[in-house]
Amino acid sequence: MPNKCSTSKNKTIRRILIAEDHPFLASVLSNALCEAGYHTEIATNGKQALELIKADLERYALLITNYNMPKLTGLELSQSLRKAKFPGKIILMTLSRALHLPKGKVKEVDVFLSKTFTPEEFLGIVADLIGPA
Repeated sequence: MPNKCSTSKNKTIRRILIAEDHPFLASVLSNALCEAGYHTEIATNGKQALELIKADLERYALLITNYNMPKLTGLELSQSLRKAKFPGKIILMTLSRALHLPKGKVKEVDVFLSKTFTPEEFLGIVADLIGPA
């Protein structure tokens, strides 16, 4: 679902897909990124995010996904996208700082992020991964 800052059709714009099933958090993340100059879209579950990205693998520079989501977890989503050769970066968010991932699963994700971040930390990580807006 596009938000108010995602109107451009220009493919050079750094687009970000937020896969988050909690509407409030999705909105907060989207608004912060929009204010920083990024263009965002929101998927409310992993399956929807997978479909959006697979429709155009080059559309998004970054996927920000929740670990626990309906229909497809953030980790399953990341694995599917890497198999499909998604060239973008992936941030996997979790409520737990001590997320125990199965061995060999970390390679699909660029950054693991606890949901206890500050807006400055969050925007700094995004800029480090895909550059400034």
